[in-house]
Amino acid sequence: MRARQIVEEVVFAISDDAPDYLDDAEMTVFLRSLNPVVAAVYCAWVSTGFMDSGGLFHVYGTCCAEMIQRAAYGFRLLGKDDVACALELSYRAFAGNVIPASQTERSAGLNAWTDREDANTETPEQQSLAGLEYKFDLADTYDHTEKLLRQYRFEFVLPKL
Repeated sequence: MRARQIVEEVVFAISDDAPDYLDDAEMTVFLRSLNPVVAAVYCAWVSTGFMDSGGLFHVYGTCCAEMIQRAAYGFRLLGKDDVACALELSYRAFAGNVIPASQTERSAGLNAWTDREDANTETPEQQSLAGLEYKFDLADTYDHTEKLLRQYRFEFVLPKL
């Protein structure tokens, strides 16, 4: 198998056991039970699809806080520092740069962010994020899996069933 196929096999195997992406409590427990490297790559892998189809902030409506935080580390492991940085900057949409642990709070924070934009009262933080989701490209996100496997190969070995 090629490197990308190995990582995909691990991601798909994790997906089979994972709870709903939006279930903050269950997903947090689940992710903490995984190897941290594998959990981070899994979160980045999953969130890429959401970001690709709906933009950076779409991930907040489809993933729990723990997944979003771990995704940034996963993007760094996959060699996509630009995506990791963009994701970390997006935390500014919330008080204290902390992603709320409930979907309702995340939605409220993002709605308040949008309301300020609509009212033409952008904060300096919002101005710094203007167009952020267009400043990175997800097309080659997984092209670095060969390097990832060389560095973390033992984390990605699938047990024989």
